[in-house]
Amino acid sequence: MMRPRVLVPHQPDLTEIRETIIRHLHLSIAHQLWFDDSSHFVPDGKFTGTFVQPTQAQIEELIIQIPTQYTDTEFHSIVEFRKHLFWYIS
Repeated sequence: MMRPRVLVPHQPDLTEIRETIIRHLHLSIAHQLWFDDSSHFVPDGKFTGTFVQPTQAQIEELIIQIPTQYTDTEFHSIVEFRKHLFWYIS
């Protein structure tokens, strides 16, 4: 992950930075939820299988469900995400 504003021609204000951080955090959690669900695993008859990649609509649906259905869930993606927070404020 790199600085998220590297291609933006302006310096965002604190509100835009906050919204970007929350959006990226929700994307990270949604991807974790998708890949933790074994129903998206398609066995190929061999030792390995294939994970079906989510569409943008499927990720957006998971993001909508995060505040209501996963309030008591601990997400590993949050721990991983905190390492990248410096890039948002630098």
